[in-house]
Amino acid sequence: MSSSNNIFTVIVRYLFLFRIHNIFFIVVAQFFSALFVFSTLSFLEILNDRNIFLLIFSSVFIIMAGYIINDFFDKKKDFINYPLRLLIENKISSSTKLYLYILLNSIGLILSSLVSFRAFLFFAFYLALIALYSIRLSKILLVRNLISVFLYVIPIFAIALYYKNFNYSIFLNAFLLTIILLVKSLIKDLINTLGDISVNVESVPLIYGETKTKIIITVLTIVIIFTDIILINEIESYYRILYLQFLIPFFIILIVTLWFFKNKLAFFILNNLIKFIIVLGILFLIFIEK
Repeated sequence: MSSSNNIFTVIVRYLFLFRIHNIFFIVVAQFFSALFVFSTLSFLEILNDRNIFLLIFSSVFIIMAGYIINDFFDKKKDFINYPLRLLIENKISSSTKLYLYILLNSIGLILSSLVSFRAFLFFAFYLALIALYSIRLSKILLVRNLISVFLYVIPIFAIALYYKNFNYSIFLNAFLLTIILLVKSLIKDLINTLGDISVNVESVPLIYGETKTKIIITVLTIVIIFTDIILINEIESYYRILYLQFLIPFFIILIVTLWFFKNKLAFFILNNLIKFIIVLGILFLIFIEK
């Protein structure tokens, strides 16, 4: 009984370290993008294409390594913002994390090289950008928000490059996702102000204040709504239109909540609701017209 408990504890530690829930949704987004958005191939043809799975697993291993290096450089901040998570992750030794970081990145690059040399260069760039973000860029005003959004989008962009398929409708959907992720990033900054102060991070709320941050979020939310309206007029899928129509009242409520509630609990709820919206958007990829 004790042995099984120890195994469970070790598994939980690594699940926390690798943020496995985030990786799961990125994998689903990549696979759905290949299946319903970028490829004109049939379901069986995509399943028989080993390169798609190599690209997806390359992303998985490099993202897992990215969470490790992020853990190294964000310990002080996470001690304030996410004390429970840090307590669990600290049970894994630094030497083990370093070994895993090298191993996972190596596996990711090897898998990408089996697709093509260009894929290898693409993921080498992705790996380097994650490392640079963790070491330096995550502390620079606005750059941290833009790069963090870019890092989320890159794995899906890899699928788009593989299929060489990028039309106007896909561009609008990608732009909409990018702005939603940027809003989420800024709301997360409102939550994590104490942790950012502890490591001298130049976040928007710390430099410009909470009110100006809310103004920026409001402007971005208006951009989301206008982009949403354009998309509704561009597409024909009934269920996809329902999802896009749902976004309009959701983001109106988000703006109202943002201005009328000033506690971190409200920001935390908004942040998680946006996560739900993004996950819902991933599921609704099946209704995007190719």
